[in-house]
Amino acid sequence: MKTTIAPGALDEIAHLIGATSDHDLAAFMGVTEEDLEKIRYGTLTTASIAKIAAKAEARQKANSLMESLTA
Repeated sequence: MKTTIAPGALDEIAHLIGATSDHDLAAFMGVTEEDLEKIRYGTLTTASIAKIAAKAEARQKANSLMESLTA
């Protein structure tokens, strides 16, 4: 099953984080530039999206832990 992302969503994320290139956005998302293109054009499988989501969740937990150490 293929899943699509809302038009403009990646651009909005890039704007919010100050990314100036696909490389910057991909690095922030924890994916390759190739995967970013697949996300952009809806050719990424649901299984791959689940893996990306798991990475994002782990990154968020790590950030929370780091914040608690510096508080």
